Amino acid sequence: MPLDAYLTGVVALITVTGVIGVSAEQPWRQLLIVAIALYFVASFIVAQATLLSLVCSLVIGSIVGVAVRYIGGSINLRPDGQRIADALQARGIHLRRLERDEPDDEDYRAYSATTRSGSHLAVHVFDRDHLAVGAYVRI
Repeated sequence: MPLDAYLTGVVALITVTGVIGVSAEQPWRQLLIVAIALYFVASFIVAQATLLSLVCSLVIGSIVGVAVRYIGGSINLRPDGQRIADALQARGIHLRRLERDEPDDEDYRAYSATTRSGSHLAVHVFDRDHLAVGAYVRI
């Protein structure tokens, strides 16, 4: 067979759901990688599929998964002002006020902050999806 349909489907599903993504929990990531690797090796050993067909199945499954994510969109995981203030407070920076500024550059979100002691801070938030888009455009 030119492709392993099960492997292609599982890889596409995992890619769409983001189970193995950057924010995924470590045990699930390891379990799925081991399961896919075992299936890969077992399929090759029992001559159910060739090495080339298994590699193509991985690649095509990933491409299909990324295409579905691109077409369907993704959930906005950007932190709002409250989450930013909470993250700063967890690091010992207690804010009295946080306001969104209009950035000169599109690579980050800019905020003006005032601490409880009256100091003024410039807060720049670099969103993961913005960084990836910037890298893609630059390439």
